[in-house]
Amino acid sequence: MFAYLRKLNVLCICITKTKTFNMDKDIIRAMIEAMTKELDNEGPNANILKERGRLKMLLGDKKGAMDDLRKAIALDPTIIDTISGEFRK
Repeated sequence: MFAYLRKLNVLCICITKTKTFNMDKDIIRAMIEAMTKELDNEGPNANILKERGRLKMLLGDKKGAMDDLRKAIALDPTIIDTISGEFRK
């Protein structure tokens, strides 16, 4: 399911709802790029969109994060149960 992470050839830490880990911004950007390529090659995937949105939020891209999360929810409405946090202006 997360084959795109293996393509990065880096150690990826699982993120849970209750824990956040500091990741280097370059690694986050590389992960977003890999996820984008996976979406371009394989088509829409709610889980990838959700994770890419989460990573965009870590970089401060609120608009990009919201766009990805909305797309993920449109593809799979049940995914909303796995999303937590809040947007602050």
